[in-house]
Amino acid sequence: MSATAVLSIREFGEFWGTASDLTACPLSGIEWRLADGLPAKRPKHTQRSALRRFALGYGWEIMPGLTQRRSQSFRFNSDRARDLAGHWMLVIGGLALEVVFSAVPSYAPPVSATGRTEINAATRFCAVFGHPVRHSASPAMQNAAITELGLNWRYLACPVHPDDLRAAIDGARAMKFIGLNLTVPHKIFALKMADKLDESAQAWGAVNTVRFEARDPKGRWLPLTRFAGEVPDNLRAVGFNTDADALARALREELHLKRLRGASVLLLGAGGAGRMAALKLAAEHVGSLFLVNRTVRKAERVATEIRRRFAGRKVIVGYPRHRVDLVINATSLGLKPEDGLPFDARQFSLKQAGAVYDMIYRPAETGLLKAAKAAGCRAVNGLGMLLYQGAAALELWSGKRAPLEPMRRALEKEIYDN
Repeated sequence: MSATAVLSIREFGEFWGTASDLTACPLSGIEWRLADGLPAKRPKHTQRSALRRFALGYGWEIMPGLTQRRSQSFRFNSDRARDLAGHWMLVIGGLALEVVFSAVPSYAPPVSATGRTEINAATRFCAVFGHPVRHSASPAMQNAAITELGLNWRYLACPVHPDDLRAAIDGARAMKFIGLNLTVPHKIFALKMADKLDESAQAWGAVNTVRFEARDPKGRWLPLTRFAGEVPDNLRAVGFNTDADALARALREELHLKRLRGASVLLLGAGGAGRMAALKLAAEHVGSLFLVNRTVRKAERVATEIRRRFAGRKVIVGYPRHRVDLVINATSLGLKPEDGLPFDARQFSLKQAGAVYDMIYRPAETGLLKAAKAAGCRAVNGLGMLLYQGAAALELWSGKRAPLEPMRRALEKEIYDN
């Protein structure tokens, strides 16, 4: 039998979680002393902040003479746990604060051969909702990141009909999911279903990431990952958009476009993804933006919105007569093998384009990308955009830096090997 030392800081009346949460680089200047009573000096505000940073993961040490560990786990046999339990004093730079270690039974979840913790009663979930969603590569990417970060989470893909989206979000809230990603066709519908919209969702007019939050004892809304024990009830759903920044980053880093400012762009599609892309490109100060959509009226509405929000931007509904720096496909044409090209070849030739970006990532090479390469264009699929939006979502949920390279490897394996 083993036990886990649970750390609480009585001075603050807050539960900080098990000591296994207090990981990362050990913090120098820490010592533990057995305390006979309450600390004589109450901490100042700045000292409380320093201790909070310490307790949330900057590191920990155990008093020399007991046991000192600097690993991901902090477990003792039953006797050692009983020895450690009791009132202690944490000394940081002369500041003494009372803390309490209590020994509680500990369950060590089994670890698979891949290094992934097996599902147990403490496992938390996040998911992508879409209709359809079987093609999604997000589970491969996010579960690779979750394993890399050592989180006891799982990421699922759930088929959700648009009529059931509100019920599905409420269900995830009730089950205290960490968060959600939303894909076609839910991103615009979710604008009216989130309890609060981040400024990114307001700016780009779509929600592709939901983070569930709860109130802490001080009434502050915090991501669920900040609650080490039981998560309070009455969660709220906060909507974010990580697609827009991901698109701009993918264009720069995957297509090696040094700058978008002043570029001429032909954007194919004015639906949810197309509108978001158009607004982001306008915000990036492209020189001229040509909008093409099967329904001309929809493209005209997006053009009107750009002129209203971004005065002075050159936006034209229709095909360019001259060469353009970039063509972006924001339509669904290309998802199926039998799909044709997403533009009218009688009005535009890919020989007029310097580069082509297809937001579709599966299939890895669409008909558009094949034609673009044949025409001598630099051509890239939507893997980079998927990677960067997913990484941003994971950081919103976890508060940790997303491990991009493991995520990219998982995506490439999923998309190119399957």
